[in-house]
Amino acid sequence: MIEIKLPKKIKVGGLTYKIHLDKKGQLQSDHNWGKTSAILQEVSLEVNATPERFSSCFIHELLHIADTVYLNDQLTEQQVSVLANGLHQALESMGVRFVK
Repeated sequence: MIEIKLPKKIKVGGLTYKIHLDKKGQLQSDHNWGKTSAILQEVSLEVNATPERFSSCFIHELLHIADTVYLNDQLTEQQVSVLANGLHQALESMGVRFVK
């Protein structure tokens, strides 16, 4: 498995988004594995997620950023989820995973 460690920041379309791990359990209490804020330009990911779930969540949140930057938030949550699951499956089958 090729493991790609997430950076502290990621740039999409000229905008820099901070990436941080939720160690306080806020995402869990909200029943989320990840969250993106376009206003704060920030991605939060659940630190206690399994490696597979963590990678999947990062892909999901990255798609939300791309949707905001390039499509003006035209995708539905279901469309983002379907695309994220497909990309995650393809990357996993190629032995590529995003890690903490």
